[in-house]
Amino acid sequence: MIIDEGQVSFVRGYLIGNGISNHSLQDDLLDHFCCVIEEDMEEGQSFDHSFSRAVERITPEGPEKIQKDLNYLLTIKKNIMLRKLVFIASYISVLTVLSGLALRIPQILSGNATLLLIMVGVLLFSVTTVPYFFYDRYQKSIRELKSE
Repeated sequence: MIIDEGQVSFVRGYLIGNGISNHSLQDDLLDHFCCVIEEDMEEGQSFDHSFSRAVERITPEGPEKIQKDLNYLLTIKKNIMLRKLVFIASYISVLTVLSGLALRIPQILSGNATLLLIMVGVLLFSVTTVPYFFYDRYQKSIRELKSE
């Protein structure tokens, strides 16, 4: 048995009403829901019963969990790359400052050159690591607020 347009609209409304904002995910879930509902209806079940079973089978933790998982998967690569870049920049800045200090003590380089090296390291650190630290703290506070 094929479900009608009104029933399809009902399922789409359910998905949108439960936080599925990604259109591609909406279409994929709608197709999946319709297939499961049609299978049950072919066995003689009503639309309402078939829809309830489809919700239990497809989204046992709720549709919003699928949306959250999708958002996580779409942003994890970007977050990992950002953390790697900040780590490398932090390492280079600390290495630059320590090199400037190490070359300053035995006076291998002139005072101006070592001072410039130290300043470049501090500047790199303050432009990369410090903003990321505050951004990371901000993100954690937002997550804590959402979990309350």
